[in-house]
Amino acid sequence: MSDKYKMKHAKDIPVKKKSRNWKEIIILISIVLAIAALALVYLFVPSVSAFVDRGVKFIFRTSDDIQEVVVVEEVATDIIEEEPEEEPEPVPEEESEEIEEEIEEEIEEQGTIPTINLIIYEGPLYSKGDDVCYYRIQAEVTGDPSPDIVFSIDESLGTLGPDKAQVNLTRDNQTITLGATAKNSQGQASDSITVNWNCNRAPDISGISLSTDTLYVSEQYEISAEASDLDGDEIAYSWSTDGGDIEDSTLNPTKWNTPAEPGDYTLSISVIDGAGNESLSSLKIYVGEAAVDTTPDNMDVPRKESEGGYIEYGGVTSSGGDLYAGDSVNNKPCSGFISFDISSLGGRTIE
Repeated sequence: MSDKYKMKHAKDIPVKKKSRNWKEIIILISIVLAIAALALVYLFVPSVSAFVDRGVKFIFRTSDDIQEVVVVEEVATDIIEEEPEEEPEPVPEEESEEIEEEIEEEIEEQGTIPTINLIIYEGPLYSKGDDVCYYRIQAEVTGDPSPDIVFSIDESLGTLGPDKAQVNLTRDNQTITLGATAKNSQGQASDSITVNWNCNRAPDISGISLSTDTLYVSEQYEISAEASDLDGDEIAYSWSTDGGDIEDSTLNPTKWNTPAEPGDYTLSISVIDGAGNESLSSLKIYVGEAAVDTTPDNMDVPRKESEGGYIEYGGVTSSGGDLYAGDSVNNKPCSGFISFDISSLGGRTIE
């Protein structure tokens, strides 16, 4: 057979095409699974769903021997804005009060019952101006919430603080019991303390006196102090001076020998009671020169003969060397006068 005949015969013979049905089935199943997978990712992964825009495009390509599916995702360039959170609605006033009460009740349930203990932190102290003996008391407290403290007595009127009080004792009321209560929402507690007069007042000195108001050098005078003790204690005296000397400084009254030179001097006294309390007082006094002897023998001063006379009441004055007393020639009372020469007494003192 010739080659020409062979070629023609081969062209005319039909070729049987292979079946591709199983490949198409596989492709369809893959498409369905891909769509399902993307749907799950979009629903359950917000971060992915926030960036996916306009879904997914599917492109099919077919050839004689290969059929395939290409999946293309378009990613959004704009970030989806989150919606603002809604503000909570205000709680009604009645419900708010109920909530506050519940909170307070819970706090109260967690508190503790108070305790209190009274202690003396100052005293006894003496106030001379008021003649009182006073104590200052402090309340040591515990408890939750912090307790309020109430004292039965507080002479300080609250000036010392909420946990302190002052008690004043007098000579007529020398024992006092102070009570105090600490109270909070969990309960209350009380305590008391008794204080007694344990103060001792220093002696009182009302003054220093001398036997005379005028003092001279090198003379002796009696001096004394007026002192007393309200507590009834025995008192001791101690005199001192910055001039002259005192015969017995422990006596009251005693004697003071004045100094030999005139001037200002000070007498001082210390008074001590049996409890050791001391009071002091002093007196400043002038000591003058020696006194002039006033006996008649030392008063020899001459009369001035050219001076003298009388003065008539409601009338005339007559001067001259004559002395006169009684009614005048005009039958009026009159007083006479006389003059002396005292030049010899210069520099001396006449009392």
